[in-house]
Amino acid sequence: MSTTSKLLHEVDTRLRVLREAKERLRGRYAPDFRLYDFLVSDENGLSRILASLLSPNGRHGQDALYLELFLDRLPVPEPWWNGKDLLNTIVKCEVSTVHNRRIDIVIDIPGAGKIGIENKPWAVDQKDQLADYAEHLSKSVGGWMLIYLANSEPDESSIEDTVRENLEREHKFRLLDFDAIHNWLESCLMHTRPPNVRVFIEEIMHFVDEKINGRLDMSAQEEVIKEIKASPANLAAAFAIRDALVDVKGRLMLKLIKDLERLLRAHQMRLIWTEDKLVSKRGFAFQIYFWSDEGQEICPTFEFQSSDCRDFSWGMRRSSRDYYSSEQWREINKAVEDVYGPSSSTTWWPWILYANKGMKANYRDWSISEPWESLASDDAFAQNVVEIAVRLKEAFADRKHLLFQIQD
Repeated sequence: MSTTSKLLHEVDTRLRVLREAKERLRGRYAPDFRLYDFLVSDENGLSRILASLLSPNGRHGQDALYLELFLDRLPVPEPWWNGKDLLNTIVKCEVSTVHNRRIDIVIDIPGAGKIGIENKPWAVDQKDQLADYAEHLSKSVGGWMLIYLANSEPDESSIEDTVRENLEREHKFRLLDFDAIHNWLESCLMHTRPPNVRVFIEEIMHFVDEKINGRLDMSAQEEVIKEIKASPANLAAAFAIRDALVDVKGRLMLKLIKDLERLLRAHQMRLIWTEDKLVSKRGFAFQIYFWSDEGQEICPTFEFQSSDCRDFSWGMRRSSRDYYSSEQWREINKAVEDVYGPSSSTTWWPWILYANKGMKANYRDWSISEPWESLASDDAFAQNVVEIAVRLKEAFADRKHLLFQIQD
């Protein structure tokens, strides 16, 4: 048995033993129970929790402590909030702008200025979104800053790179990732005495780690680390496995493409996919065309919104052509809503949903093994995709015109 095979076998054995132990202890310790499953379900829920912690008037009872710890992490040479009374700070969610957008969180420090936070753990940037937020905040009395809270760079359609770079030089724009939020929560925890508040913060830390940063369960991760560190040969094998994994994902994705093409032919539909972004790149997508007609503008689309195969989404999306009609978007959204329920709309997507909803399994996060295991074992995912496409095709059978560019 090669070193690589032996390592895979040993890691699998360790994880299997861990799973069995967790199952035996489930009744006594409930190791997989997570309070956050009942607290946070979407971006808005997370924003409300962060805003509550940042507010000096929050029920945590710690006054401005958490806000001070947060502000300390913002690299501003001469912070315009220094010396201000943070106890009177007002923290609000969903603050409207002049362009009818809503900033996720706004921290209003009296006599100092405002900090806007755009919370993007999973969501898709909208056209000119961050530029509009920056414009809105720039009209504040005093200083201002816009924080983009995400694990990836903002899309240039949301704010031009040159504009963003200028704002960064002026310390008015800051990219903050969720590792930084995890570290901030950890510092909050260190200074917190009430046990119930400590439990709450710990749960949010778990949520950030597991659902946003995509880290393994800590006990499982420790078992893997132990086996890799057991010998230099194991360490070398781990690097070899890492290097091969991208190719493995690519081959599994090609299998998916072939499965989809085969299944779609039976329904006289065809597949278009982005070969140059096959794996691990934000923007990999495949689209399904209902008819052979040229010029279908809006199609069922399945796409990774974030790097490392995260935030897999699906819905009705326009092609790369520069076309948008608000009335047409509303009608498309309503047609899909009648089949799959309500969801959001952007200038690119008349209707979009993360793939943990509306599908037969949770396919949102492909940075973990489960979706790839599914591709390797059968064509269940491809079948699910085709089933969605068939239902959508039927929904637009008598509204075909909505999926083409409508001339004024």
